[in-house]
Amino acid sequence: MATRKGMGMVLLLHRLNGLQPSKLTDGWLELARLFRRKVSMRSSFKFGRKSVIAIGACLALVAAPFAVGLPYINALLSAPLPERAPVNNLQSVIFYDTHGDEIGIRGPHRRAVSLTALPDHTIAAFIAIEDRRFFDHQGVDTYGILRALKSNYEAGYIVEGGSTITQQLVKNIYLSAEQTVSRKMQEAVIALQLERRWSKERILEEYLYTVYFGNNAYGIEAAAESYFGKEAAELTVAESALLAGCIKAPGRNAPHIALDAARARGHLVLEAMIETGTLSLLDGQVAHYELELLDVLEPKPEPRGHFLDHAVATLSDFSTRDILHVETTLDPAYQDIAQSVLQYTLDDKTRQSSAVSEAALVAMRPNGEIVAMVGGLDYTASQFNRATQANRQPGSLFKVFVYDAALRQGWKLDDIVADIPFSLEIPGKSELYQPTNYNNAQRGLLTTRQAFAFSSNAAALRVQEWVGRDRVIKAAQRAGVKANLEAYPSLALGVTETTLLNMVAAYASIAKGHMVEPYLHTRDKPRPALIREAPSSDLLHLMYGNVQAGTGHAARINAASFGKTGTTQDHRDAWYIGFTDELIVGVWLGNDDYSPMNKVTGGSLPAVIWKNFMTQAGPVLAAEQNTLRFQKRPLLDIANEEQDKQQPFSNWREEKRKLIGPARISEYGYLSVADQELYLEYIQPVSPYGSYYQVHQEMTDGFANVEVVCELTDGYATCRAGENDLAEMILEKGWARTLYGAPSGYIASENRARENTLGIWSDDYYARYAGYERYDMRGLSWRQQQRLEEQRQAEEERFRRERERDGGYTYGTVTGRTITGATSQRRPLRPENPPVRSGQVVGRLGTVSSY
Repeated sequence: MATRKGMGMVLLLHRLNGLQPSKLTDGWLELARLFRRKVSMRSSFKFGRKSVIAIGACLALVAAPFAVGLPYINALLSAPLPERAPVNNLQSVIFYDTHGDEIGIRGPHRRAVSLTALPDHTIAAFIAIEDRRFFDHQGVDTYGILRALKSNYEAGYIVEGGSTITQQLVKNIYLSAEQTVSRKMQEAVIALQLERRWSKERILEEYLYTVYFGNNAYGIEAAAESYFGKEAAELTVAESALLAGCIKAPGRNAPHIALDAARARGHLVLEAMIETGTLSLLDGQVAHYELELLDVLEPKPEPRGHFLDHAVATLSDFSTRDILHVETTLDPAYQDIAQSVLQYTLDDKTRQSSAVSEAALVAMRPNGEIVAMVGGLDYTASQFNRATQANRQPGSLFKVFVYDAALRQGWKLDDIVADIPFSLEIPGKSELYQPTNYNNAQRGLLTTRQAFAFSSNAAALRVQEWVGRDRVIKAAQRAGVKANLEAYPSLALGVTETTLLNMVAAYASIAKGHMVEPYLHTRDKPRPALIREAPSSDLLHLMYGNVQAGTGHAARINAASFGKTGTTQDHRDAWYIGFTDELIVGVWLGNDDYSPMNKVTGGSLPAVIWKNFMTQAGPVLAAEQNTLRFQKRPLLDIANEEQDKQQPFSNWREEKRKLIGPARISEYGYLSVADQELYLEYIQPVSPYGSYYQVHQEMTDGFANVEVVCELTDGYATCRAGENDLAEMILEKGWARTLYGAPSGYIASENRARENTLGIWSDDYYARYAGYERYDMRGLSWRQQQRLEEQRQAEEERFRRERERDGGYTYGTVTGRTITGATSQRRPLRPENPPVRSGQVVGRLGTVSSY
C-alpha cells in the first residue's frame, strides 16, 4: 500500500512538471481533481470539496519549485511586499472623556505589546499549537504540510492545518480569508518574502498583535484585558493555553460565548506544550487543573456605547494604522445622570403602563459640545442609536420655526389667532387637510402667547399660511434643520422626519442666534459661525411662556428655562427640548416599530425626564468654572427686553393688533370671528330685520367661515380675505354702505354696486322699502344734500362721545329719514386685563401669572 501511495505522489508531481508559471493555477486544479479521484477509491474516506482543494493546495506548494523552476521562484521572492489589505488593517480608536479618562474603544481592540514583555510560557503555547517548527522553516513548512496531509488522510477529515505562523500573519494583514487555491498560493509566496525581510521575533510579535481572539479583541494584550482584566505579561500557563486554543475558531471557541469548548482546546494546547518539551509533565498537570477552574470576565456593559458609535462614525481622520487616541466632549457626570434618570423614570412598571419601549436623550453645551448621549435604554440589547439614526416626526417641536418666521415678518405677541378647526387643500388630492388639537380642544380667539403655550394646531396652521410656507422652511433651515422639508399644508405640525440630535442643535441655534453644529471630539471641532444674530426676544418669550403656563409646565425648574413639547399623531412620538443659559437637553420617547404609546405626550414623561435631568445636573453646573453660556446676558433678560419697552395696557382698544380666523356674519349683521363681532371701519352693514333680511341672508351665505386677516386699531377692523380687502368685497356686492371719510376705493366699490343694482341697491329692494335711504341722494337738491351730511356728521360725533364714555361700540339702523343709535356694552377683542402682581409691569415674563 505504501508503495502504491508513493507511486501516486510521483505520478502527481510528474503531471505538474513542465507547466509554465501562467499555467500554475490550472495545474493545481488538475492536481486537486487527480487527488480527489484517487482518494474516492476508498468508500470510507469522505472528503468535501473544500477539503480536497485545501489538501491539493498543500501538495502544490511542495511541488511548486519543481513545476515552475527555481529561477522564477527566486525572482518572485525578491518582489516588493504588497500593500496591507484595508479590511485587515482597520484602525483602533481609543476615546477619552473631558477628564482624560478612557471611556471605550472602537474598531479592532488592539494593544501593542513587546515580545520581550511576554512570559516564555505564553510564547511557547502559541508555537506549540500553531507552528512547532516556527524557528526552523522559512515561511512555508514542507514537513508540516506533509504531516498535516498524513493526519487528515488517516482521519478522513481536516484535523490539522499546514499553515505556519508566518502564513497566518500574511492572511491577517495582507489577504482576505477566502478559501481558494489562488489565495493559498499568494499566502505562501508572501510568507517566503516576509521571512526574507523580517526577523522571526518581529514576525511573532506582529502575529500576536494582529491575531483575533473573539469579543473584538485583536492581539494578545487586548485578549488578556478583555477576558482576564490583566496585562499579557501577567498571564499564567492555563490562561495562555486558553487564549492560544481559541484562535482557531474564535467565533465558536471564544471563552465568553463557549467556555467549555475553549477549555477543551486549552487542554490540547497544554498537551502540545508537554510534547514539545516547553512544559514539564508536573507543571502541565497543575495547568490542566487550573484550566478547569479558570473563568473569564463577562463582556462589560457599555453605557457610553451609543456615544462612542457616533463618535467613531464622525471621525474624519481614520487613515493611519497606528492606534488613534481621541479626546471627546463627553462629560461622565452628565452621562451618568442621563443614564440613571432614564432608568429611574422609565422603570418596568412605567414602561408597561405607558407602552413605551425606547427613549433617547442628548445634552449639549451652547457651542455644540455633546456632553451626554443616550441612544436607547439598553445598548447591549440594541446598538441602534435613536438619538442620531432614528428619523422621527418632531410634531409640535416644529412650531417654533413657524412662529420664528412670523415674528421676523412683523407678527406680534399680542396678535390674535383663532383656535378653531382649519381646512387646507392638499395639492393633487380632492380631500382637505383639517387637523385637530389634542383632545379636540377649541379655545376660540387666542393671543400669540396663548396659542404657543397651548400648542394649538389650528393657530399654527393659520400663522403658517399668513407668513408663507417658504418662509417657514427658510427659518427651519436657518436654524440647521437637516430634513427634506416640503411646502405641504401639514408643514407647521412637524410631519417631516428628522433626528433628536438635529432638533437639539436647531433649538441651540435659536438660543445662540446663529447655527450651532454639534460635535463629539475636538479633532473635528466646527469653525465659529461667521454670521451672528441676536436671538429673537419674542421667540424666547414664547418658549419661556410654554414652560411657565403651557404644555411644558411639567418641566419647570428653579432656573429660567425655555422649551417646547412635541407629540405626533396617535402618540407615536413624544418629545421635549428645553434649554437654560448653560445647557440644552432633548428627550424623545417612542417605539421602534412605530406602535402608539398609551397617551404619552411631550408634556408628560419627556418633560418629567428633562426636569429630573436638569435638577440633578444643577449642582454639576454650579461647580463648573467658566461655564459656557448661550449669551453674555441671561436669556430671560433678553426675552423681557421688548416687553420692558411696552407701557402697561391702559386701553386695549389703543393697541394695534392682527387677527386671523374664520369670518361669518352675526345675527346682528356684523362681521364675527370666533363669535367675536368686529366693526369694519368706514362701512355700515345692513340690519337683519325688516326688508334688509334678504340681503343679510345673501351676505351670511357668502361669508360662511371665510378665512380673514384683520388689522385692529382703536376698536375698528380692516380685514383682508386672501388678496382682497374685505370691506371692498362687501360694498361691491351691495351688502353695506360707506360711512363718512371712507377711502376712495370703498366709495368706488359702492358706486359699482349702485350701478349694477346689487344688494341693497337692487330694484327689488327699493320696491319693498319705501323709506328714505341715508346715502341715496339721488333727486335731492344741493342744500338738501348738505343738510343731510351735517346731520350725519353730528350723529357720528355723538356716537363717538358715547363710545368713549361707555367703553362700548355703537351700532346704528336706519328708520325712515332718521338714524337711531344704540350703544352696546359688548367688548369685542377686549379681554380683561391679566392679573398682575403688585408693583410689576404687565406683560413682563415672570410677572404674568397666566397666559
